[in-house]
Amino acid sequence: MTSRGALDRHRLTDGAPEAADRTTGLRIDTAAEWPETPVGKPGEVTASGASLRVALIELFSGTPGRLRLWGMVLTATCLAFGIIGGLTSYNTSTALDRARDDTAQVFRSQNIYASLMLADATAANSFLVAGAERPADRTTYDEQIESASRTIAEALAAQPADARPLTALNSAITRYTARIDYARAENRSGLIVGAEYQRVASAQLRQSLPLLLDVRNANETRTQRELEWPGVQAGVLLGASAATIVLLLSCAAWMIRRFNRWINTGLGVAALLVFAGAAVAVPVQLSIDRQLDAYRTGPLADTIRLSDARLAAYDARSLEGLSLIARDADTTYASPWASAYHAANAALTSANEDTSLLRQYEIQHRQIVALDRKGEWSAARDLAVGLTADTFLRLDHQITERLGQERATSAQALAPRPVLKFMTLALPTLGLVSGLCVLRGISQRLREYR
Repeated sequence: MTSRGALDRHRLTDGAPEAADRTTGLRIDTAAEWPETPVGKPGEVTASGASLRVALIELFSGTPGRLRLWGMVLTATCLAFGIIGGLTSYNTSTALDRARDDTAQVFRSQNIYASLMLADATAANSFLVAGAERPADRTTYDEQIESASRTIAEALAAQPADARPLTALNSAITRYTARIDYARAENRSGLIVGAEYQRVASAQLRQSLPLLLDVRNANETRTQRELEWPGVQAGVLLGASAATIVLLLSCAAWMIRRFNRWINTGLGVAALLVFAGAAVAVPVQLSIDRQLDAYRTGPLADTIRLSDARLAAYDARSLEGLSLIARDADTTYASPWASAYHAANAALTSANEDTSLLRQYEIQHRQIVALDRKGEWSAARDLAVGLTADTFLRLDHQITERLGQERATSAQALAPRPVLKFMTLALPTLGLVSGLCVLRGISQRLREYR
C-alpha cells in the first residue's frame, strides 16, 4: 500500500513522466518514448521560406557575394551600353532618312510655287498681245501648269500629312486655269471683260498660295528638327559610355583593394572594348552633327533664300503684266511690285548671288512705268514683252542654275551613312562581348577566393 500510494503521489506531482509496467515492475519514461510535436504559431516563417531567404543572403554576403553582385551589375551595364549604342546609330540613320524626305517635300513646294507664279506671269504678259500671243509663251504656260499638277501628285504620295492643303491647292489651280481660258477667249474677241477674268484669276491664285507656304514651313520645321537629332544621340552615347567605363574602373579599384591584385584580364578587356566602341562611335556622331549643322546654315539656308528670290521675282513680273492690263502701272500695282522687288533683292544678297540682272530688270520696269504714265501704252507693252522678258528669262536661268547646285549639295549632305548601319550592329555585339569578359573576370576572382 505504501509503495502504491507513493507512486500515486508521484504521478500527481510530476505530471506522470514515468509509468510502471504492471507485470515486470519496470519504470518506463513516457516522455522520452513519445516526444511532443511542436505546433506552429500563426505568422511564423516556415522552414522552406526561411531557407530561400538564407540562401539569398549567403549568395550576396561577404566577398564572394559582392563579387557576384558586381558581376550582375557590370554585365547588365555592358549590355545596356551596346543596346544604347545600336539605338543611337539607328536613330541617327533614320533621322537622316526623314530629313531627306522632308527636304524633298520643301523643294517640291518651292517648285509648285515657282511653276504657278511663272505661269501667272506668262499669262499676264501674253494677255497684253491678245491674238499675237507667242507660241513659246503658250507652251511655257502649259508646261508650268502641268509641272505644278504633277508635282502636287508627287507631294501627295510622299507626304500624306500634307494632303489637305495640297488637295485644296489643286482645286484652286483647276479654277484658275478655267478663268485664264475665259480671259483669253474674251481677249481674242476684243471684249474688255477678259481683263477682269485675268485679274480675278490672278488674285484668287495668290489667295491660295499661302497653302503652299504652310506646306513648306511645316516640312522645313521637321527638317530642322531631324537635323538636330545626331547631336542629341552623340550626347546619349557619350553618357552611356562614360557611365559604363566608370563602373568598370570602380569594380577594378575595389578588387585591387580586396585581393591586392592589379590586373584582371576580363575587366580590362571589357573596359578597352567599351572605350574603343565609344572612341569610334561618338566622333562619328559628332562629325555627322557638324556636317549637318554646316548644311543647315549653308546650302539649305541658301536654297530657301534663292527660292524666295525666284518667287518674289516671278511675283514682280506678274504684277507688272497686271498693271499694264489695268493701264494702272503708277498706282494700284506700284507698291506691291516694289515690295516684291525688294524681297527678291534682299534674298539674292543674303544668298551671295549676283543681283546685276535684277537691277537691270528694275531699270527696264521703271522705263515701262514712265512710258505708261506718258500715255505711250503700246511702247510700254512692247518693252514688257520684248527686252524686259528676255532680261527676266536670263535672271530666272541664273537663279535656277544656282538652285540646282545647292540642291545637289543637299543630296550629298543627307545621303545615307553606311557607317551608321555598321555601328547599329557592331555596338550591341561589342556590348555582349564586354559582358562576357566581365563574367570571366569575376569568375576568375571567385575561383581564387575559394
